[in-house]
Amino acid sequence: MNRPDRFSTARWQTMSTSSRLGLLRVAAYTLVALPAVWLLLMISLGDVTGPWWMTVLGVLTILMVGVLVHGAGRALAQALDDRDQVVALLDSCLSAAPVAFVIVDPDGRLRRWNQAVARLQLTDQDLRPGLDLEQVGLPPEVDDMVRTTLASGERRTTMVCGRDDSHWSVESFPVLVAERTVGVATMASDVTERRRSELRLAHLATHDPLTGLANRSLFTQRLTDRLEAGTRVGVLWCDVDYFKVLNDALGHGAGDALLVELGQRLLGVVSSSHDVARIGGDEFAVLVDGAWEEAHRTAEAMCAVMRKPFDVDGRQVTATISIGVAVAGYRDTPDSLLRDADVALYQAKERGRDQVAVYDDGARAALEQRLSVGEALRKALDDGEISVAYQPVLHVDDGRISAFEALARWRSSTLGEVPPSQFIPLAEDLGLIDRLGEQVLREACAQVSAWRHVYDPDLRVAVNVSGRQLDHAGLLASVRQILTETDLAPDALELEVTESVLMRDLASTFTVLDQLHDDGVHIALDDFGTGYSSLAYLQDLPIDTIKVDRSFTRRLPADSAMFSQLIALAAVAGSRTVAEGVETLEQWKAAELVGTDLVQGFLFAQPMPAAAAEAWLADHQASRR
Repeated sequence: MNRPDRFSTARWQTMSTSSRLGLLRVAAYTLVALPAVWLLLMISLGDVTGPWWMTVLGVLTILMVGVLVHGAGRALAQALDDRDQVVALLDSCLSAAPVAFVIVDPDGRLRRWNQAVARLQLTDQDLRPGLDLEQVGLPPEVDDMVRTTLASGERRTTMVCGRDDSHWSVESFPVLVAERTVGVATMASDVTERRRSELRLAHLATHDPLTGLANRSLFTQRLTDRLEAGTRVGVLWCDVDYFKVLNDALGHGAGDALLVELGQRLLGVVSSSHDVARIGGDEFAVLVDGAWEEAHRTAEAMCAVMRKPFDVDGRQVTATISIGVAVAGYRDTPDSLLRDADVALYQAKERGRDQVAVYDDGARAALEQRLSVGEALRKALDDGEISVAYQPVLHVDDGRISAFEALARWRSSTLGEVPPSQFIPLAEDLGLIDRLGEQVLREACAQVSAWRHVYDPDLRVAVNVSGRQLDHAGLLASVRQILTETDLAPDALELEVTESVLMRDLASTFTVLDQLHDDGVHIALDDFGTGYSSLAYLQDLPIDTIKVDRSFTRRLPADSAMFSQLIALAAVAGSRTVAEGVETLEQWKAAELVGTDLVQGFLFAQPMPAAAAEAWLADHQASRR
């Protein structure tokens, strides 16, 4: 009794759509054909009551119904075939899609899914049609989202963190047919790499790519948060002393390695509650919670740990830091606190570097004054306020003039007389020294060239050259051009370089000076005895004149021994000598006794403007006739 039911149910569920349609068409044709055959059989047997044409009409009606059933069957077959093609296309697209798809009917039972579901490990269940949502085993967030969409018909989106730190972007939406919900489709895509890229970009936006420390933006934000929370906080602003020299000498790769190691040392010495950031270049900052005592203690510890040598590419390198400290007051803002720490850093460098300076209001006033003078200096260079003073250099034995030293002077229309000790270092810091030096060199060469034609064809001019000018690639071309423009012979020009500048980068300096010397320009070593006096470099460098520093001249005649040693050292190097700062007759005679060639100082003349210097020269030449 049960066999036909079991057979029909099992077979029917396993049959394809086309097979089912075939059986239905056979059944329909049978139902139509049987009455027609029966009527025809009755007619042939003569067993039909009523008029014959009524019987024929019934047969034709049955046949027409059969034709209609056949047409309807064909149309239904075509529609079902089209549906099967669409379903097959959908299955192919779902299988090939890189995203995972799960489709459930309105009752929440599984209808379709693709292989990406297993690939993304969206579920670990063995899926088959008809499973309910609980049996499908989707992640809780996705399961809740599907149920919500089933209940509300609203599109839902969420981000799910999966296994192995993977991330999926999941979206569920209703499937509508003629505005009727026939199911819910859920789509999940693996966005792990995109998420990681976003996190990397977010990290790069707030961190230094070289050291991995916080950058200026993040540091400022953390400082802002502390101040808004009312936390007592201090800022330590530091940079590496003479980093450019180290970077140029070791190479940029080694310089970067040093900065990375410096950052790690800062992290190791400060408290875990403090924030360390690389602001840019060789500048670092530390955010310290607490009063100024804690900030100062941390800063001193930072300086101490940096004094230990660094191992850079197998070389032991010592690099110190200077630190400016500023502690927040009642009205401080992030900008004002950072500015104050930077001002304090400038103080630390002014005091000799490798030390800590705590901000005070006087430092800000001094910096503002410095900025004001710097702007005035720029304007002075544009307006021609820089003038040249001339101080004679004489032969020690008979007082004949040998040269004039040209010295820059600045009388500002707003600041008055500004001493060279103030505006020349400022010009170097502001990058104005090249313009200043070129103006002085051009004016001095033109002036002495004119005096040579009138008073003394052997007269020379000595002009100071700073370290920044020696570093500038255009110095050699500039000197050659000025000598040509002013019609001054190269051997009438003497360029003075201090000992400290000379030893800063001996190889590079030697190349520039050697080229100038080959052109005929004389080279003088200024302030001799205050730096790294060495016979070796005196013999190697193209030095024509050595000027003994005034600190040794001042001790004459009491301490002639030291002075005579310097003169002897210069003589061994084959250079003539100048005693600077001669102010008394006794100093002049003492310098002559130890073998000095030339003398210069207030005893003979102070630095004079061009007109006064020319009058002095005229009188001097007249007195010797």
